Amino acid sequence: MISYAQSTIEAAKKLLADPMYKVDEEGRVWKRVGLPDASGKRAVGYRTNKDTWLSVPVTLLVYLAHVGEIDPDKKVLVSTIDGDPNNLRPDNLRLVEKTVYTPRHISADVRAAMLKDHKDGASPLQIAEKYGFAITQVKKTLFNGNGR
Repeated sequence: MISYAQSTIEAAKKLLADPMYKVDEEGRVWKRVGLPDASGKRAVGYRTNKDTWLSVPVTLLVYLAHVGEIDPDKKVLVSTIDGDPNNLRPDNLRLVEKTVYTPRHISADVRAAMLKDHKDGASPLQIAEKYGFAITQVKKTLFNGNGR
């Protein structure tokens, strides 16, 4: 994981200040589209961030719009609390410290404990934080190398 650079945070703030874009309470980012009408105003129509026009992380935009500021000097990322990448509601977002990925072997007993935690309802992110492994390594362990 890479923490947000100053330029990424500035780009997100610039996008949020642009009246062409809005972030709703459900964590969706909308871009205004349409041709100007006879009076010169744009037709009101929006499309969501499901399209590919967005150049900054959606989680960052929602966090900045509804939760608060991020210090660019800190090595943090915006993550979902429940681990669902589609649930971008502001109350489901949090800052997590960037961890340095250091590949380590996961022993059989730790793997068994991870699988038990996952069966008991823990998300891959919660398991990664608990055992100190990278999220990608945990997903590969949980999902037999598939990572999904």
